[in-house]
Amino acid sequence: MAYAKKPRVFILGISGLIGNELAWRMREKYDVTGAYFHHPVQIPDVQAYPISNPAQATSILETMVRVLNPDFCIMACGINDRKMCAEQVKIAEGVNIYLPLSLAIAANKIKAKNINLSCSDIFGGYAGDYNEK
Repeated sequence: MAYAKKPRVFILGISGLIGNELAWRMREKYDVTGAYFHHPVQIPDVQAYPISNPAQATSILETMVRVLNPDFCIMACGINDRKMCAEQVKIAEGVNIYLPLSLAIAANKIKAKNINLSCSDIFGGYAGDYNEK
């Protein structure tokens, strides 16, 4: 696929370990934009926006993707602290289930490629080999 200009990438979780590293490495070849929840990030040539209201995160995310119109959407955030997930089920469900789903739906609507980076708790082989079922 040939692009006339830099392909646009949107990273949800740009202030996290993986999202931040991706942004730093991709910024020269891609037009990188991202969103974060708690930790502001400043990376040269990268726009990063806060999502300050977790209750409205899915609608904010869908609007951001529609307006930014990226070629690629990358989900790079999640909660893998099992104790926190057990104690704060609603927050964990929102971040680990509803946000990836919302990003995938938003990406599909604009025909962007969706990449979901997951923690080893989901694809670590603990429940056997991964398969499509």
